[in-house]
Amino acid sequence: MLRSLLLCLAVLSATSAAHAQPAKIAAFNKIAEAALEQHRMFLNCSATDPETYAQVQKSWDEMIADTVKVLERTNVPNNVIVTFKAITASAAMMLTERPFGEVIRYCGRDPDWPKKFLAQDFITLPTEAARIFGSP
Repeated sequence: MLRSLLLCLAVLSATSAAHAQPAKIAAFNKIAEAALEQHRMFLNCSATDPETYAQVQKSWDEMIADTVKVLERTNVPNNVIVTFKAITASAAMMLTERPFGEVIRYCGRDPDWPKKFLAQDFITLPTEAARIFGSP
């Protein structure tokens, strides 16, 4: 999945020099990877509690929608935005094909994930995208 994001952003870098510099693409890529990992944990580790999962999913989906708005305003090509949306879709981030024990171990890597989510101690992609690409 992250490889797909890297490919998506590489395409952006190669096809859109007039719209964004490669250094900006690399900076966004690095931040997007970290945000995906944070929210992958939030989504997967909340999955056994429907109410919490719904809250996490709503937060993530809103963040992605807001990020897409920033990318559109900064003239990122549509095909890249479509790919970004597919990669960051909540369903695409779920570890549904993994054995439950593996998911439990994954969630155990950061037992403070619920506190981080509730405190909003995570990367906000729209803010970072606007900072990196500039908002017109």
